[in-house]
Amino acid sequence: MMRQFKSVRRRQILLCMLPVSLVMTAGVVGQTVTTAPAARPGEKIVVAVVNGEPIFASDVHDRTQSMVDSLPPESKFSHAQIRVMMMQRMEGETLLRQACEAARIEITDEMVRRFAREELEAYLIANDVARRELETNLRLMRGITLDEFLRQRIDDPTFRGLVEYYELAKREFPNALIVNDGEVEKYYRMNVDRIFTTPERVRAQMILFRVKGTGPKARAAARKRAEEALALARQPGADFAALAKKLSDDPSGRDGGDLGRFAEQGFLPERISLTAFMLKPGEVSDLIGLEDAFAIIKLTEILPSKVLALEDVRSGAEYRARDRQVRAEKKRYIERLREQAVIDYPHARETPPAENGE
Repeated sequence: MMRQFKSVRRRQILLCMLPVSLVMTAGVVGQTVTTAPAARPGEKIVVAVVNGEPIFASDVHDRTQSMVDSLPPESKFSHAQIRVMMMQRMEGETLLRQACEAARIEITDEMVRRFAREELEAYLIANDVARRELETNLRLMRGITLDEFLRQRIDDPTFRGLVEYYELAKREFPNALIVNDGEVEKYYRMNVDRIFTTPERVRAQMILFRVKGTGPKARAAARKRAEEALALARQPGADFAALAKKLSDDPSGRDGGDLGRFAEQGFLPERISLTAFMLKPGEVSDLIGLEDAFAIIKLTEILPSKVLALEDVRSGAEYRARDRQVRAEKKRYIERLREQAVIDYPHARETPPAENGE
């Protein structure tokens, strides 16, 4: 028998939360966007010049498309609206970089690594996620290790710009970096449902059989191995953990196939997570076909949604409260820089459509 399950709210994992998000508001409707002519081969079209520094159409296009690709299908924002927001972001980034250069702000790789580690720890604490659970998520969802993820984060120019800005903030408005207990508690209360309440989660073990090679024969061979393991796993008294240690192609096999805790959506490949939410504790799934593998899972525990106590997440809440405070000051600071800046648009500007979604 399969356990009836209900939909739970999507809880985005670190991969979505960590990168500096593009905040989308209705305020972009009616604002203007530069329309550049088509570029000739090898030519770079300038769409804006910020205090003498150009912003190229190709860069705006690439970053706009990257944001469009990352949005869920139900997003109501049009491509034109997103492009307006990306143009504004890139102008703001340029102004901030110029301000940091004028203030002789210099950051080292070690400073960026330390910032990334602090950000990571704050996320894990605020969301009640174990490091090994995050490692599983990154491996199965993106095919990378935690170290690789952190290296990508450290090398990301946008992230480095954020670290640079924090260093600037220490000089220009240090009070923005200070949050007291009352502010942390207020932030916790305001976000207890959205951030500090876990969704229903389950815990499961997995045995994974990767398709080794290409073509139908390679896939058939992996399926045969998986079917044989499934028959063993369903025998009375079978030790699923021992089978995982012996047979699994996934690193989780070293831990008896333990995947840790995960929600219905956003943490593991959908076929694995949805299957897990349909099982009873102790039940072994049918064969799960993945793009390049076959999996078998066993549900070990059902964990109901719970509110995380402030004392358990205080350091994570403090980090997020401070980050929100700094970002608000950053927005005001950019506007002050914009008022003093000379920004030229070499080409005509047009207003994007007011309708969402098209």
